Amino acid sequence: MPSWEGIEDASTMLPRIWLTRTKEGDVWKPLRKIDCKALNESRGEEVFIEGGRATADPKNGTIRYNFINRPQTKLMPATWFTREEKSSKEFVLHPLPEMDSWQVELLYQNAVRASSSLGEGIEDILKEEVILESDPNFKVMLCRNGGVLSLKKRQKTSGFFSLGGPQFTLQRGYGAYSVEGEDDDNSLGPLTHVVFVIHGIGEAMWSREDVDTLCMSEECDRMRANISKKKVATWREECKKCEKAKK
Repeated sequence: MPSWEGIEDASTMLPRIWLTRTKEGDVWKPLRKIDCKALNESRGEEVFIEGGRATADPKNGTIRYNFINRPQTKLMPATWFTREEKSSKEFVLHPLPEMDSWQVELLYQNAVRASSSLGEGIEDILKEEVILESDPNFKVMLCRNGGVLSLKKRQKTSGFFSLGGPQFTLQRGYGAYSVEGEDDDNSLGPLTHVVFVIHGIGEAMWSREDVDTLCMSEECDRMRANISKKKVATWREECKKCEKAKK
């Protein structure tokens, strides 16, 4: 059986990773794992995320914040990603919309079955193409390089003029990741206290996009993260003391 390039998650039931970004052109970033699981189980209903600090609305594809005046951010799920190589060690993942991911997943599953011990070979699969509904100028094809298979996103133009055009490897699954503060929040449990912060008129300037100074909400996020980290560290130290006392 051939090996694959770009398969970060080989599980049969591929879980959706939920991602967010503030505006067009920003890099899509994954939500906390516990929030992705909650959204996958929600059946399209709204879900409290980030410990109740925000609400994810999968039907409208938005995230709104519950305690601060912050613009809504965009929300989308993905299982397949376009991998844009920035350098030999740096790359950016662009999520494929679900309507395209379903077709790409079908092509992948057909290739896996065809290349299995009881399969009929991948020669016919190599001739298939998936035209992306979200970007009709591009197609996805199964490619073979020696004994390695991969799914490539190429320009739809065929023949000589397609040589040298942009080509991207598709990635199945987001891969391993962590979100700063998630482990600390999970250790501390559900939200129990709300702190009200009152700011002056200067916040109107600090919150502008063209100002480098952190706005009040960003400063509060940092403060909360630092407090949570210190509380978890203190709790772990107390646990160690209790364990030593028992011996």
